[in-house]
Amino acid sequence: MKIRRTLTGIVGIIQSMIAILTVIFACSLYFNFFGIQMLFDVVAESLYFHILALLIFGFFSLISGLFLVYEWLKSR
Repeated sequence: MKIRRTLTGIVGIIQSMIAILTVIFACSLYFNFFGIQMLFDVVAESLYFHILALLIFGFFSLISGLFLVYEWLKSR
């Protein structure tokens, strides 16, 4: 069971970090920091769909990762 607790904590932290990076990427895509829209050649008509999909994925992934971290902390 100790291995499972350790993996729960590691996976939760990694998942939360990926979710935060996804939300940051969606915000930088929206505000066009560093010319990201030109870099990825994003069409203006589909920009909002991409941002919405990234934000939804990021927030659900963040919530899931935080629940895993909470479960890990609770089991300690």
